[in-house]
Amino acid sequence: MTFATSVPRHPIVQLATIRQLLRSRQRDTRERPNACCADAAALLLHRPPEMILRIVQEFDDEKIVLRLIGRIESEHLDDLKARIASEMRTMVLDLSEIKLVNQAAIRFLRLNEDSGIELRNCPAYVREWIRLDRSAGEEIE
Repeated sequence: MTFATSVPRHPIVQLATIRQLLRSRQRDTRERPNACCADAAALLLHRPPEMILRIVQEFDDEKIVLRLIGRIESEHLDDLKARIASEMRTMVLDLSEIKLVNQAAIRFLRLNEDSGIELRNCPAYVREWIRLDRSAGEEIE
């Protein structure tokens, strides 16, 4: 017996379509500087993935664990600072499901670790970047 299920798939833009849009963009920008095709091609090629930061609060004995999932970017730091400042118990940041961080997030993580907050399950690339940021900070001071 065979069961067929339909799995919804995201539309995939074919490479030929992208090339065609880029060619039309080149033609259109020569003829009309403000061509709308240029915007469409740019959106197709440079569309950033839409990921957010999800924060899951868990309790581990006497500690509060904030499990961070997704991307840590500059706009998320104020919320994280507020959550950390509002707690009196020991705080742990679990980074096992972090996918991407920017420089501001690295500095934020370094400063929190320096102030005694544990970084649990920190990915190797984040750990190395924190080490480099720490050594660069010492050179400046």
